[in-house]
Amino acid sequence: EALKDFKLLEFTSACDVYLDTFGSTKTWALKYPNTGSVFADKISIDGAGEIENLKGLLKRFARYRYLQTLDFSETDLSAQVNLVFLKADGQIDYDKINQRTKNGRLELKKDDAVYLQVINTGNKKFYINIVDIQPDGKINPILPNKGQSIRPEDCMVAKYDSLVLRSYKITIGPPYGEEVFKVFLSKDLLDLEDVLTTENKPEGSASRGALKS
Repeated sequence: EALKDFKLLEFTSACDVYLDTFGSTKTWALKYPNTGSVFADKISIDGAGEIENLKGLLKRFARYRYLQTLDFSETDLSAQVNLVFLKADGQIDYDKINQRTKNGRLELKKDDAVYLQVINTGNKKFYINIVDIQPDGKINPILPNKGQSIRPEDCMVAKYDSLVLRSYKITIGPPYGEEVFKVFLSKDLLDLEDVLTTENKPEGSASRGALKS
């Protein structure tokens, strides 16, 4: 009844998420119907304020789903983006990467410190933007990133070149699950940080898992 006029929402048995109890009849969770995994938990729906909070979570889910499928990178540009471990001397630790790679995917653990590696696999320079989509739908800027003093002009990678952001440490912490880095490439200077991210952060703050060093 409280959500009947909420335009983003349609009630259907073929749903994208459903509301289920979470530990008690007073707290709830938004879950995926195909797996039962949790998108957002510890939700209260007892009053008007809690309903507004639920609407906010549904808006976050809609944005999350939209960004998952969004693709407007230019077709003649190509890149490979990796999370890598570094040795004490700043060189890439390929042995550790190989040990942690299972079925072609890097598996990370709590408190792991990883760094971004961007490889230009094409023959033209590009500007790269990356946003982080957490398992709970929160969207954080990776590149460019005001909080880390990484400007749009710092996100250019020349043809056949590579970039390792050794000063940008990403420390793994909750929420856990499958995390998505969405990558956008452009021939021209591009800054999607404010357009694609919704979390209001104080100036100078770090994005999820990122520690200044």
